[in-house]
Amino acid sequence: MRKQRSSKRTRLAILLTLVLTLLATGATAGVRQVLATQETAYHTVVVQAGDTLWDIARRWGDARTDIRNLVWKIRVMNQLESTNIYPGQVLVVPSR
Repeated sequence: MRKQRSSKRTRLAILLTLVLTLLATGATAGVRQVLATQETAYHTVVVQAGDTLWDIARRWGDARTDIRNLVWKIRVMNQLESTNIYPGQVLVVPSR
């Protein structure tokens, strides 16, 4: 009975370790994807009153840039959970 109980505990511990490892790997996959596809150059931007991520993305993007994608990259690079930003906040923005 004891052997069976410890065997179940071992399997549960292995399963939990595997699940946590997969979750940690998946959480960083987006950041790695952005960093792998971006150029090495970036700029820092200080958010001004009235700025939105969309405004900043439009300023730093060019005519070929999909603004939605650039907003997503800015969010990932700065670990933002939403598009809310605040005056004085410093953001890292990929260069053109």
